[in-house]
Amino acid sequence: MKKFVIERFQKIIEPTELYGEDLGYFINLLEQFKDECSFDKSDTIKTFSKSIVFLQQTQDFERFDELFPAEYKEFIQTDDDFLSSISDMMTEESSNAEDHYLEDTLYEIKSVGEKFALTMTTSGKRLKKE
Repeated sequence: MKKFVIERFQKIIEPTELYGEDLGYFINLLEQFKDECSFDKSDTIKTFSKSIVFLQQTQDFERFDELFPAEYKEFIQTDDDFLSSISDMMTEESSNAEDHYLEDTLYEIKSVGEKFALTMTTSGKRLKKE
């Protein structure tokens, strides 16, 4: 059964059509079978990053830091498209936060900003990459 799963996973190792909970499931499989499959780690990180549409999904993305630390660090330090996308999500989520979830939303935005070295103004504009 393991061989079957590995063979299937190898065919879809570039996460091109992942949504919602699938992102977490993909990371779980990658964690288990990363040493038994051949793939470009940097390309996998980049492709996965394009599937992120909500700040909460960055938690699954951050697991790459443990799986492939060098590639992950290089990616988050050099991919301006990714950082811009995260910045846009931070702005959007702050604008759309409901009053009773505002404190949680602000905490999440601050946490994500710190993890990706993004500083935001109160108007939601990205100041700089630290």
